[in-house]
Amino acid sequence: MIKNKNILMLLLLSCLSAGCIKQSRKVGQENLKREASFYQLSDSSYISDVRGIVASNNKFYITDYIRNQCFILDKNLKLTRTLGSGGKGPGEFIGASTVNVFQDTIYIINDGKKSIEIYDINGYLGSLYPTISGAYLKNSRFVKNKKGLYFSNVNKGGSITNLSSHGEIKNFGFLKQYSTEKETYIKNTKHLLNYKQNIIAVSNNRLEIEMYNNEGIITTKLNFENLALMKDRMNLISKEKNIENSYYELIPDAYVFNDNLYLLLTTNKREIVDTNKILEIRINNNNLEIARILSLGEGWFTSFCVTKKHILAYDGQNSKMVMFKLN
Repeated sequence: MIKNKNILMLLLLSCLSAGCIKQSRKVGQENLKREASFYQLSDSSYISDVRGIVASNNKFYITDYIRNQCFILDKNLKLTRTLGSGGKGPGEFIGASTVNVFQDTIYIINDGKKSIEIYDINGYLGSLYPTISGAYLKNSRFVKNKKGLYFSNVNKGGSITNLSSHGEIKNFGFLKQYSTEKETYIKNTKHLLNYKQNIIAVSNNRLEIEMYNNEGIITTKLNFENLALMKDRMNLISKEKNIENSYYELIPDAYVFNDNLYLLLTTNKREIVDTNKILEIRINNNNLEIARILSLGEGWFTSFCVTKKHILAYDGQNSKMVMFKLN
């Protein structure tokens, strides 16, 4: 059964990759217009190190790793609420990392404590420790939905772990093996995103996207190594010295809005490396179709979210949030 599944996966990958080659020659780039930018919140406090941004119910949820807080902004980017503080106590952070919002409940990875701090709009609700070692918790996007929590996690059963609301654990997901156990662990890190009844997994160091149904069975896999913009990046990486148990981050962040998947890309022009371009991919049933490249202009962007009319992104180079108009 496993062999048949792998054969099917390879055939699907081959077919989709061929389509990507054809599409990559026609992918256009659109320069987005900046509508607003700020490095201070409306309470005059400064932004330091944003690791996660989510848009939900006309609000923006932004986690600051250094300040150990989650900021909630309204649609006009005005501060309405601050959650958390630095420390080792209940609801306190030692590195506020990625964030997810589900049914008005806010889930934030607490990097130093290897826990998830849970809040609602009124404040702290509790903490969750998925494992004693914290192996499930990485600084990549995770999913909370009706089926529970989904994390990027290398294990004997695959590369993704689902922890149900009843405490049941299910492991699934394609796992690529490398020369060492540590290398296999770190190079299978993925951003996980919820799309309808599916989980989308985006590798942060390989140009691969996988989609799984609610049973954990892969339905779609797309390799976009032949996208012209990324071929330049891969060519430069191939010239670098290969250091054991390390890798180059190609996809710093990913986001799903409506029927579109957005990937923040690490690219380069000659030897100058940038993270200021977003690849838009349309989701059509079980098909992933490359649509266009969105350029954010000057800046080193590390995290973003998408709404109907805008992209809100964090420029780590200048420690500021930037709002772009999305056409």
